[in-house]
Amino acid sequence: MTEIKDEILHQAWLKAAMALFRQNFFDFPDTVATYGFPAPNSSDGFRGACHHPEENGKERRPVIIIHPAEWNNPLDVLTVLLHECIHAKQGKPKKGDDGHGQDFETIAVNVGLFKNDGGAWDQRSSRLEEQLKEAIKRLPDMPKDHLGRSEVKRQKG
Repeated sequence: MTEIKDEILHQAWLKAAMALFRQNFFDFPDTVATYGFPAPNSSDGFRGACHHPEENGKERRPVIIIHPAEWNNPLDVLTVLLHECIHAKQGKPKKGDDGHGQDFETIAVNVGLFKNDGGAWDQRSSRLEEQLKEAIKRLPDMPKDHLGRSEVKRQKG
């Protein structure tokens, strides 16, 4: 029962963060956000994912999942969440597209998110870092992962 309560707290915190993103960055579709482990077919190094609804599926909203290994620092969680919100705004990528093309790049650079040396879009400009720190002040305290899953290291498939 505690696990369900914790999940609801995490979802509420992420929902509040997404509301701030809509006010301060860009609009994107109504989206569900939670934290959890990757699906078996997720790519290596999973930090977050945005799943788009299937054409005939029940869930009509994009679903963002943040890996528990990221749940140690609110700045990192917000960075991953912002990255995934860009994917939610883009919509479902075309077959063979990883979702990080020109449309993604335009939005990311606009908000101050850049590629790191390894090519992942997780580097914050100083302006974005300040905006996210301000968002953290406006959000309630980030819930902790009481089950210890934040200690889990991501493993390659």
